[in-house]
Amino acid sequence: MIGAGDARICLNAVYNKPYRATAAESSIKGQTISDATADAAGTAAVASAVALADNKYKIQIAKTMVKRAILACA
Repeated sequence: MIGAGDARICLNAVYNKPYRATAAESSIKGQTISDATADAAGTAAVASAVALADNKYKIQIAKTMVKRAILACA
């Protein structure tokens, strides 16, 4: 289980500075690592993302990266 203060998720190269995905952190705190919780964190990490004309694909990549990183911690 992920403790209350144990989750830290930071994405680089998706914003003009490192982006701490606090919504994703909150979505997994106190949860057991599973495919469903990792997917929810990925979705939360990009929920407020605004795609530009030529980089919409990066949102899906960021979502998948967060999910894979969390699953790798299991």
